[in-house]
Amino acid sequence: MPVISMASPKGGAGKTTVTLQLAAELARSGAQVIVIDADPNQPFKAWERMSRENGVMPDNIEVREGLEEDKLTDVIDQAAEEAPFVLVDLEGSANMGVTHAIGRSDLVIVPIKGSRLDADQAQRSVGVVKQTERVFKRRIPLSILITQTSAAIRGKTLTSIVTAIREADVPVFETELIQREAFVTVFDVGGTVYTLGELEEPVLGAKQLKAAQANTAALAEEVIAVLKQAAEREDAA
Repeated sequence: MPVISMASPKGGAGKTTVTLQLAAELARSGAQVIVIDADPNQPFKAWERMSRENGVMPDNIEVREGLEEDKLTDVIDQAAEEAPFVLVDLEGSANMGVTHAIGRSDLVIVPIKGSRLDADQAQRSVGVVKQTERVFKRRIPLSILITQTSAAIRGKTLTSIVTAIREADVPVFETELIQREAFVTVFDVGGTVYTLGELEEPVLGAKQLKAAQANTAALAEEVIAVLKQAAEREDAA
């Protein structure tokens, strides 16, 4: 079953947000999703607690801890036997646990904000993936995901960053994860962009939720397409 890892050496790039949005969309489609929280800050542990307290925890999303570096691979392997989708929110620092998780991945997503600093830091993650490919002697699909962009304005810096990444033969998702209040709110009250409307006291309007849901759905659709293409290439090899 596909293992998708979120990797970035820079805090605040959006690894946890991307993980939750993908989990939300996959769960909405009816798939069982296991999220492995390997971030020392344990954001998903807090999210799960709030989700259950507020009655908005999706039945088909399960959170598992992956803090122990020497056991992370076992946690991933076990999860992959039990669920059709495994999402791994990796810690920022590069260590053997991160390397082994990447080695188990069917896709590595590197989220970056539209800044030169983020783009430079992303090169470190790309380098780790390439090195892991050599160690494990297998191709590991990777793609950059631009996060926290504006729905209305696209600056020249972001355009030039995306162009430079593609010229370096590093894939970039067409979909960008827009800066949306809904993506922040789910970590304040729990749930997903699909279950926020079930809260006793609504925290966001229907228009805001619909826009967030459309963004999430577009990203998940593209991720599934990348996974299918990778599987087809592997079968043809």
